[in-house]
Amino acid sequence: MRAHVPVAVGNVVDYFPGEYDKLMAAPNGQPLAAIVVHVWSDWSINVSVFDAQGDLFARHAVMRYPPESPQPAGVPRWDWPVHSWPPSEWSP
Repeated sequence: MRAHVPVAVGNVVDYFPGEYDKLMAAPNGQPLAAIVVHVWSDWSINVSVFDAQGDLFARHAVMRYPPESPQPAGVPRWDWPVHSWPPSEWSP
């Protein structure tokens, strides 16, 4: 199980579009790259999202759900990229 790590402005995260997010379709369910632009809490952030063509879109109050809880279907969400876990500055 992953430990909780606080998110900060400038972090790169994965963005998973919601069912009604028609501006961006993630090809084959892949996440889209996003940069954190504002932190509301450790679980809620504003992001600038790059779609598969490199176009930029803003998304507000995007939630991250704890890994041990069920991920809600059709809801936009963010998570840490698998390749960057844990962040290098984090220590247990």
